[in-house]
Amino acid sequence: MKYIGIEYIYHKCGGLGDRLCGLVNIIMLSKILKKKFFIKWDESDNVNKYINFKKFNYYNLNITDLEKIKNNYLDNKDTNLIKIIGEIKNIKDMDDIFDKDVLICYSNQDSNRFFINNEYINFTFDNYKNNIFNVFQSIYTKYLKPNKYILKKVNELVKNKDNIVGIQIRCGDCYMVKNHKHKIIHNEKDIYNILNSVKQLNPNKTIFITSDYEKVFDIAKELFNDIIYYDKKPVHCDMNDQGFIGKGDDPVDSDNVDKILIDHYILSNCCSKLYISGSNFGRTAALIKKSEEIYHLFSKKKLNKLLLVSKLNKYNNLLKKYI
Repeated sequence: MKYIGIEYIYHKCGGLGDRLCGLVNIIMLSKILKKKFFIKWDESDNVNKYINFKKFNYYNLNITDLEKIKNNYLDNKDTNLIKIIGEIKNIKDMDDIFDKDVLICYSNQDSNRFFINNEYINFTFDNYKNNIFNVFQSIYTKYLKPNKYILKKVNELVKNKDNIVGIQIRCGDCYMVKNHKHKIIHNEKDIYNILNSVKQLNPNKTIFITSDYEKVFDIAKELFNDIIYYDKKPVHCDMNDQGFIGKGDDPVDSDNVDKILIDHYILSNCCSKLYISGSNFGRTAALIKKSEEIYHLFSKKKLNKLLLVSKLNKYNNLLKKYI
């Protein structure tokens, strides 16, 4: 048996949305390369107690000790999977790169699309399209199954409501992590105007809101009468609120990490219509859901799900010719 898997490493895999992108990408590569897929996500991430991936857990599969195969990491500080695939010139290159018993990746890039119509791999666009959506829609039913606690919390919040409009408003890491410079939305007036524009298009609807800025809920209460919101401090999957990362530091508040998963599950499984920001958290939720009612939060333009597969616009030309 040959394996390819993803290892989640602090400060290399990003937040939940980034990690789900990496997950889907490596699952797709496992299908392309006909290898068994595994996940290495250590207990210190404080996420494992909320999700079940026993079937794919590295520690349950009796795979060779990673210490013995450190050179089998496909991506590192000097290269990435997109570059690796782009440099394949012949079948020997394919074998040299991929013909190992165990391969490990930590990339969150969408690299599998670059195998489309590769002369050394039988992988057509139809193969890609059929598989990529199936994998996304299987994340919470097959690969990362939420436990009873998560599902109970979801049911308590949603309360069998339907026609929920989901809003994911990404404001920036600076709102979760001290001294972080990443900021997308610069003031609360802009947040108010963005939410109000959604209200005008969706009057009298039940709204679900998720954001990395906890004051968004207070602003939303000025506009909407029926709001679903899990009222906990937003946290980052890869950092705590001091920005600490790596060994010896708890990367996230374990009491609040359930909010990441609950919010993403509601956004992807319980909303009939989505307005999402340009982040992987919203993008992956949109790709998990089967509905086509997905809109950009700022422009309000309807989003094409096939192009939504790639966040990187410069790579979308690979897919546009098939639409």
